[in-house]
Amino acid sequence: MRIVLSGGWGYGNLGDDAILDASIGLLRDVFPAAEIFVATYDVDDSYSHETSGVTLHRSIHSYAELGAAELSYKKLDKSYPLTRKALLWVKKLFVESPLWCSTRNYAKVGAPAADMIKRADLFVLAGGGYFNENWKSSVIAHAAELEVAARAGVPYCIAGPTIGHFADRSIRAQLAKLFDAATGVYVRDTFSLAELKRLGVSAALIPDIALTRWKARAKRDPVAEGASIGVVVTNQDPRLTEAIASGIAAHARGGLPKRVKLFLSRVWLQDLQVTARLQGIFSAHGLIADLVVPGGFVSLEAGLAECDLVISENLHGMILAARNGVPIVAVNAYKEGSPNHKKIVSFVDQIGSSELVVQGQETSVEVARLLNTAAGEADAFAMRAEALCREVSSQTSAFFAALNKDSTAA
Repeated sequence: MRIVLSGGWGYGNLGDDAILDASIGLLRDVFPAAEIFVATYDVDDSYSHETSGVTLHRSIHSYAELGAAELSYKKLDKSYPLTRKALLWVKKLFVESPLWCSTRNYAKVGAPAADMIKRADLFVLAGGGYFNENWKSSVIAHAAELEVAARAGVPYCIAGPTIGHFADRSIRAQLAKLFDAATGVYVRDTFSLAELKRLGVSAALIPDIALTRWKARAKRDPVAEGASIGVVVTNQDPRLTEAIASGIAAHARGGLPKRVKLFLSRVWLQDLQVTARLQGIFSAHGLIADLVVPGGFVSLEAGLAECDLVISENLHGMILAARNGVPIVAVNAYKEGSPNHKKIVSFVDQIGSSELVVQGQETSVEVARLLNTAAGEADAFAMRAEALCREVSSQTSAFFAALNKDSTAA
């Protein structure tokens, strides 16, 4: 059996790699003899997933988008003079234009990826990104993948993306038709579920697939080693970052000496620059903060799992901590109604931590209070997190098992 698995990975986002890892693992559980072909934006970025029975290929988006994504997701090992930025801007304007941005054109340009989908026995469009008009080329590329599967008679399912609102009626109608024809659909947040309902598409709600990989963290001795706080924040609002830094400093003064670790969850140049500036803010508050640039999602998770508390504005910073039982405080200063805002609102509700959120207007006193509360509820949080992880694992396995029954019956 040949399974083609596509999603929003290959862009240097380590959380999306965690989704890919979990997706491969669950498909392996249900289809143990299957060959899995992963469509990814950047094969080199996802190379750690190319293992026995798993082969990486460039996605349709990788061919059709002409490298314009690098404008937003600059790599750490490259320089970006004005001329290079200008070229990327021109590419972005072109690939987002009606002249270029169409499913048939994308499928034609990305013919090698399209051919791979045509030869599949099952096509799985998973999470690791979202369907949102703000990134039209990605939406059209995923729609092209679904159209290729539909035209070739390849059964396909949609497993866990976030769905944004589309003002463009033609895109809405196209997605509604493609989603409605899927053999199964689930999304990871309540807002996406409501959006699909407006489109007339029936779907299930299962929290993020990355939660399925429950891993009990190693026991540490905070008295001997010092308690540790993990931070995943790239917000550039000086008032917010000051409140977070001074709030952590106040929290540290209230108990055991705290070590601070600043993690990159996305290996992007702008994230590194912003986090380095945040390191200076912590230093001004008398806190020594280590800047951690992980080599992959495994090392990111290992670092977060060793922390006693994590404060994060990145969804998968929260998820990788939560699936190891580490209590979290979420930072949700995104614009209300934006995809990131909705994903975080839904996740903290799923994990039972809706009250432990920094919205962007809090003072350092309030930030310290939230951190103290989260630390005080650590055992209860670990129990909730384990229960949620097991529930997500069971629900997702059942979703893929139903696909296996359908393929066997066919």
